Amino acid sequence: MAQGSRQIQSQAQQQVQTLSPQQILVVKLLELPAVELEDRIHAELLENPALEEGKEENTADEYADSDTTEDGMNSDANDYDSLSDYLTEDDIPDYKLQENNRSKDEQAEDIPFSDSTSFYEILKEQLRERNLTEHQCDLVEYLIGSLDDDGLLRKSLESICDELAIYAGIESTEEELEEALCILQDFDPAGIGARSLQECLLIQICRKKDEEKKPNPILELEERIIRECYEEFTRKHWEKIIKKLDIDEETFQEALNEITKLNPRPGASLGEAIGRNLQQIVPDFIVETYDDGTINISLNNRNVPELRMSRDFTEMVEEHTKNRANQSKESKEAMMFL
Repeated sequence: MAQGSRQIQSQAQQQVQTLSPQQILVVKLLELPAVELEDRIHAELLENPALEEGKEENTADEYADSDTTEDGMNSDANDYDSLSDYLTEDDIPDYKLQENNRSKDEQAEDIPFSDSTSFYEILKEQLRERNLTEHQCDLVEYLIGSLDDDGLLRKSLESICDELAIYAGIESTEEELEEALCILQDFDPAGIGARSLQECLLIQICRKKDEEKKPNPILELEERIIRECYEEFTRKHWEKIIKKLDIDEETFQEALNEITKLNPRPGASLGEAIGRNLQQIVPDFIVETYDDGTINISLNNRNVPELRMSRDFTEMVEEHTKNRANQSKESKEAMMFL
């Protein structure tokens, strides 16, 4: 015997929210950049006969009679009510759009914005560009975090070894840390990771020598002054340096001028160049929220014209609305077009 089939009918309730055409239009307009919005409005002014450029003239005496409907209500406040017999429910938005295409005091607002990035983050970015082992990366990153604001390493490698073991759970030797420090000292700007001012200046001089790739007597002299006569250099005993290195005063002065161009605080200079980037941002919209939950969006653009409904258009709508009881099919179609 063939087995029969059974159909079961069930009923389910599902809630679906739909957006009206005007709501969709508002969303699309909000997505446009200010320049494209301005072009869109100017194009709409040319294409749409119901729109005109300028402010509403609600206070004009000549329009006093036409601004009221049969019920004595203001027609601007009932734009959609007068069309209720012609439009479907989805065509009538459940909110009124507030036109506000000028910011307060007719002045476009500027918002200062500081993009602050510490030199520690800049150094970590350079670290990620290096092809290092995971252990080396951990050591260099810890050294970066141990630098002072000048970009110098004031701690001894021995104490950093102890800190790594206690606080980070990383076992390392001083030789491994020395190797990691050499990697850090190769970062930009030159002088980062130096353990003293003398080492900071020497790193910068050696970097300049490597970049020139040819013998330079002045650079050689700079290195000798910092390496062999550093104490005399800090005390400004120029005569002792000249005598000790057996050089003439003119050559020494030329080398001294180049040394004074070196940066004793590479970390601070990196912060000034990259970490204090102040920009002026001009927003397209100003969004204001109120305690009652309402939100007001105003344009922050002086080039967007104010819009008003064409007086001829509104008068034709009012005329059709008054006589809608005895309207023909053609009149109703004309009303829909309006």
